Amino acid sequence: MLSFLNQSALLLPAAAVASFSSKVDEGGYNPTMLPSDHFVSNKKALIQAVEKALPIATSGKLVTFGIKAQSPEIGYGYIKRGRPLPKSDRIFEVDKFIEKPPLELAKSFVEEGRNYDWNSGLFLFSCKSYLEELKFSRNPDGCSRCRMQGQ
Repeated sequence: MLSFLNQSALLLPAAAVASFSSKVDEGGYNPTMLPSDHFVSNKKALIQAVEKALPIATSGKLVTFGIKAQSPEIGYGYIKRGRPLPKSDRIFEVDKFIEKPPLELAKSFVEEGRNYDWNSGLFLFSCKSYLEELKFSRNPDGCSRCRMQGQ
């Protein structure tokens, strides 16, 4: 079954997803967060990537989808790859996120090539894992408010 969550103008994406997750946590849902301002030219590849990542998400990990950086971009965040996950094909731990770096740093990421991807802003996770992760956010009170809002 396909369901859509329309984000309230009053909620940031994390809060909107937390509100949704707190409502459906018991259902075993694995939301895929897809920003509405993204253009996906190869929908089949996106569906395959989500299907490939689903077992990782259902195991309790939060999944983010990287895009191979083709050029240095200062308007995108970057993901530095960590170790490959066991028994997975091209799925890695995240070493760190770098939010919209200066041009020289972005150039070095692209020159290095294999360890840095653009952060697509696309995510897949279980509701339970997402709500647990929010407890460690910079605004844990916001998590409590989202849970109360979702009840």
